[in-house]
Amino acid sequence: MSVEFLDAATGVVFARSDVPEGHLPDSFAPETTLHLGDDPWLVEHAEPSSAAEFVASGRLVLTVRRLATVSPQDVLYSLPTICHELPAVGPDLACIPL
Repeated sequence: MSVEFLDAATGVVFARSDVPEGHLPDSFAPETTLHLGDDPWLVEHAEPSSAAEFVASGRLVLTVRRLATVSPQDVLYSLPTICHELPAVGPDLACIPL
């Protein structure tokens, strides 16, 4: 089966491959991630979307988007705030005993 990989960011076909039918899922309707080389790619659209259709046609076009990875050291989620002031406290925010 002939599979074309179309980059969703650029709209350009960046790869073509012959893939055996048994190596493809029955459907691309659920969110699907492929690994091309060492990079993960999210399948945004498949034409046709079901195995019955792409097996019958012998051709599949996958529109994929490269998933970005971020180093945990670059994520500042552990910082409590970017503001030095404390938030306002009022009677609606009182602690409720358990």
